[in-house]
Amino acid sequence: MNVFNIKLNLDKNTRNRVDVVTIRQGDVNGTTIAASIYDHDDPADLSGITSAYVEFALPDGEHYYRGAATIDGNVVTATVDERSAASVTGRACNAYFTLSDGTNEYSTASFVVAILKSAVNSMEPPESVDDQIQEFVIDWLTEHGAAINLTVTDGDLDISIT
Repeated sequence: MNVFNIKLNLDKNTRNRVDVVTIRQGDVNGTTIAASIYDHDDPADLSGITSAYVEFALPDGEHYYRGAATIDGNVVTATVDERSAASVTGRACNAYFTLSDGTNEYSTASFVVAILKSAVNSMEPPESVDDQIQEFVIDWLTEHGAAINLTVTDGDLDISIT
């Protein structure tokens, strides 16, 4: 599992380095983001916070991801559901956590989510070359009037062509 430990500030005027979290299509709950939250460079007091979410706009500009997060001290942790978060590949440059105390809602500074394409989703593995050769030989022999006899004796395969 990928675990990204990042530092985010509630003060969006501070210039911190922007963290990049990488997820991949096809993963399922394979990425955890643990964000240490600061308020003007001091650990934020999140004791009154009743709900937290990670949110980001997907790279297509039309969809977004919102996932629930847990709070422990000043660390907000979310496990990403890639089935919806990685539905569009590219870079989500406006990712952040939202925090609510029931009356007020706060957001953190932004981070980036890089969404990688799966190498195998929606594709089929190639057919075995051995299978292709076998099919070619059988087709060629059949077209030329040959009979193929396969017998198994004591676990050994015997092939005879007449």
